[in-house]
Amino acid sequence: MSSASDARVRLAELAESQWGLLTTAQAAAIGVDTKQLQRLTDQAMLSRLRYGVYRLAGVPDSPTEPIRAEWLALEPARTAGDRIGDNAPLGVVSHRSAADLHGLGDLDADYIEFTVPTRRGTRNPDVRFHRGVLTAVEWMLVDGLPVTTPVRTIADLAAARTDGGHLASVVRDALLNNTPVDEIATALRPYAHRYGAPVDNGSALVTHFITQAGVPESSLALTAPSLEPLLAASRATNQALNQLVHGQRSTRFTTSLTSLPATDAAVAALRNQLAGAVPTEQVTEAIRQALAPLADTPQWRDAVARIRTQIQQSADPHQFPNAAAAREWARKLLLEGLTEALLDTAVQTPTPG
Repeated sequence: MSSASDARVRLAELAESQWGLLTTAQAAAIGVDTKQLQRLTDQAMLSRLRYGVYRLAGVPDSPTEPIRAEWLALEPARTAGDRIGDNAPLGVVSHRSAADLHGLGDLDADYIEFTVPTRRGTRNPDVRFHRGVLTAVEWMLVDGLPVTTPVRTIADLAAARTDGGHLASVVRDALLNNTPVDEIATALRPYAHRYGAPVDNGSALVTHFITQAGVPESSLALTAPSLEPLLAASRATNQALNQLVHGQRSTRFTTSLTSLPATDAAVAALRNQLAGAVPTEQVTEAIRQALAPLADTPQWRDAVARIRTQIQQSADPHQFPNAAAAREWARKLLLEGLTEALLDTAVQTPTPG
């Protein structure tokens, strides 16, 4: 076998376990020097991806290839298999790059990001390093690359002050991919106040993100069993509203519901109908009767108490003369918001009776 053919065989064996890629240092370790690499490149047997990293001819392109090449270049003398055996490989794909590999959210991964244990520089403007020490449970393999877990990725993005809209989409997709909601809440706890939630209240921030980005109830129930009581409360609320609309309202009120489209104008029109045709006390009493079976459950009472507490914690304490006044303000604000939500739901999901 000729020297060139022998070199190709050895390089193919080397690259087989690392996506068809190899480094100059790895090639040197098996007796293939830089001159031979250049000759094989000139013969189109190799493609140079970046300084010190090559791809074998015939290996298909991959969207992940730039990350793979940069990761190999971080520790070029060691093979991918050796590095992955480490407790925390040198250079774990993180932040926006990790979200992209996990398929989380709609962030623009304009550059490649790694978390490394010590300070590191680069001349490549497309690469960014974050200093941090990862434990064995904070990274996983994705397409053969070490990548921060979804929970660690969410924490990193929050620490980097990613805007709320994009972070909400990442949280949404993580939930839909069965990441436990309590783990996400714990990861977000130190950053809750940055996004308008009460200090150290990661659960409130998750709830806000769910509302902002939207998560199908069926998926959320499977992903977050701990939220099932609240989902059950939501279902009972909808059932109660349906009974309210078709069993305890005047003909004029029912007609307005079934004939209006689900728009903001429809909501306004309904409220005008309520104001002109039905006394406020009657509306309040009808809603109270319809929701009585739900309001008597411990799940509902606990949920309302938690929400009321969060509202109270978010307020400026200096604007109230005492704690009782703050609690009463939170109670009224919650009642007003709940009533608005019930009316909006009734208008948006009418069922002709």
